[in-house]
Amino acid sequence: MTQTVYFGTYTRRDSKGIYKADFNSNKGTLENLTLVAEEPSPTYLAFDKAGHLYSVGAKDGQGGIAAFDQAGQLLNHVVEEGAPLCYVAVDEERNLVYGANYHKGQVLVYRRLADGRLELADSASHQGQGPHANQASAHVHYADLTPDQYLITCDLGTDEVTTYDVAEDGKITQVQFSDLDAYLKSAKEATVSADKNLKYQTIMDVITKIKENGVDNLGLTFYE
Repeated sequence: MTQTVYFGTYTRRDSKGIYKADFNSNKGTLENLTLVAEEPSPTYLAFDKAGHLYSVGAKDGQGGIAAFDQAGQLLNHVVEEGAPLCYVAVDEERNLVYGANYHKGQVLVYRRLADGRLELADSASHQGQGPHANQASAHVHYADLTPDQYLITCDLGTDEVTTYDVAEDGKITQVQFSDLDAYLKSAKEATVSADKNLKYQTIMDVITKIKENGVDNLGLTFYE
């Protein structure tokens, strides 16, 4: 059996961008390496169901995201001053694409147009720092959807997971603890995840809100 595998790369040396190869599962080998699209250091890739390819992108010294058609032809860049993204994800239901910018501490939302091109819909900048000396500022490194269609970001700099509500037009609003009642009214199950550094009272406050809203099934996950 043969499958097509796509590679995002750094282009600091010999690489020119996005590649693909045939993976032969019978032999366990990669064959027929082919350049799909030239792009500066497209280190993360995501496809939509129509076959459009979205990658970390850069143009004229600015960073952001790049969109390609099914043949690997560039559709457009959406860039601004500073470093490019580090993570890209597609929201098929809302026709959106999400990006995380590690260096700038941002989460970005792009509207996906009919031909696959992108335009910026919204963004949010994180502030703060984590408990360690090397966590002096925000570094968003993940932005993707939960099964119930909320946008979750992981921030390596602030040591936080943040939840956003996403409107149909791509506008994002951070979900606050005070908003939990509204989100829990129609929920049938919930899971609380925490590590050893989270305050006991905070955990109990969340559990109490969940139970007050009549959620039938409550799961608890604790990490070392």
